[in-house]
Amino acid sequence: MREGFVALSLGVSGVAFAQETAAPPAPEQANAAPSASASPIAPSTPSTPSTPSTPPPPIRPHDHYRHDGFYLRYAAGAAFWQIAGTAPSPPFSLSGGGFAEILAIGGTIPNGFVIAGAASAVISSSGAIGNYGVLVDWFPDAQGGWHIGGLLGLGLVRTNASMAVAYPIGGGSTIPGDASLRGLGLGVTVLGGYDQWITPQCSLGLAAIASTMTPADNQDGSGYQLSPLWAGLLASVLYH
Repeated sequence: MREGFVALSLGVSGVAFAQETAAPPAPEQANAAPSASASPIAPSTPSTPSTPSTPPPPIRPHDHYRHDGFYLRYAAGAAFWQIAGTAPSPPFSLSGGGFAEILAIGGTIPNGFVIAGAASAVISSSGAIGNYGVLVDWFPDAQGGWHIGGLLGLGLVRTNASMAVAYPIGGGSTIPGDASLRGLGLGVTVLGGYDQWITPQCSLGLAAIASTMTPADNQDGSGYQLSPLWAGLLASVLYH
């Protein structure tokens, strides 16, 4: 009986030891992998207030502040003039100040060139010199103000011989006191200056001008030849 009690005790002890040494169940993973179907949540970003877009600058029309198209110029100012006469009698000279002007109407061709019909003249109480023909005016920079040009045409001169001074002084001129001498020739006028824009199509400026003509035979057949010359500074108004 004693052996049976010992065997029973050993059996109970073995069962208890087996229960204590048995491996515990695997714990659940604390950080289980997220499900494949779960979508990540993007971090939110603060919204930036929208700023109004700056409008583009206005487009300037192509013909604004640019020398092209229709051309109209009028200039007027003061000038000094001289008319020299040679004839069978002693030569004479007549000079003085006068009112000068030029008027030109035309249009622009490529490369800044203008072709216009034009008239230039200087007028005083004792004479007049004119040139009527074709003007070519050139603007090196189509948007700038500098220009230079020339007028070629029919030249006209008229003077009152009673105002003339004969040379040599006191040589005794045979010019009739009431004679009015007139002549025609080839006239040449040159001008140049600067025009400052005041509107998209108009400008104001100054122009220096000089004009002469080939010696002109007096139309009354007296044998006189008249050689005129004048130069001046003119204020100019230009639509171009």
